[in-house]
Amino acid sequence: MRKKKKRRKRRKKAKEEEEKKGKMDRRTKEEEDRRRGTKKERRKAKRREGKKKQKKKKKKKQEKSGREEKRRKNKKTEEEEQEKEKRREGEAEEEKEKREHKKNKQQIT
Repeated sequence: MRKKKKRRKRRKKAKEEEEKKGKMDRRTKEEEDRRRGTKKERRKAKRREGKKKQKKKKKKKQEKSGREEKRRKNKKTEEEEQEKEKRREGEAEEEKEKREHKKNKQQIT
């Protein structure tokens, strides 16, 4: 009889300890879940991060395109300036030729 009682007590104690452990595990799980947030909140956070990444990408792309536009504009202005210089040089040469022609004409007469 005594042995049975002791065995029961031991089993009961073991069972209680097991339950306590389970409760502790459950508590830690609940705390972890609270810390992580609900599934809905986690999804929202993920979406927010995704949007941030997209915004960064978009910003980079815009900056890159802006840089390219600036380059194109610079190229155009450089080309225009080169053309103007060529025209000026051409006009200067024409004027020189005219002067020489005039001088030659005056020398002949």
